[in-house]
Amino acid sequence: MAQRFYPAALVQDTGDGPEDGYGVIFADFPGCVSGLDTIQQAAAMAAEALSGHIEAMVRDNDPVPEPSDLGLLPDWFDPAESVAVAHVMIQVEMLGRIVRVNLTMNEALGRAC
Repeated sequence: MAQRFYPAALVQDTGDGPEDGYGVIFADFPGCVSGLDTIQQAAAMAAEALSGHIEAMVRDNDPVPEPSDLGLLPDWFDPAESVAVAHVMIQVEMLGRIVRVNLTMNEALGRAC
């Protein structure tokens, strides 16, 4: 399997209320977000969130984008609501395309399974 590294931004809300923890956003994957109480937890969960998102894209035959540059924030990011506190690269294993296979084999072999 091939590996890719995708940039992620670790963000924190800038509101006046109590801290809500840290979120993770991906410029290359709108809608793929994650977050937890600490920056370390959020960074650790980023890989799980991204892997699941890419797995769903592959299953649905959606194109998986090439990684963008580190530090790029998505168009929908609003600096009035959140601040990017760190930029990290998240490693993911790229799955191959899912294909349907028709198989012909000896009937006796099929019964043995």
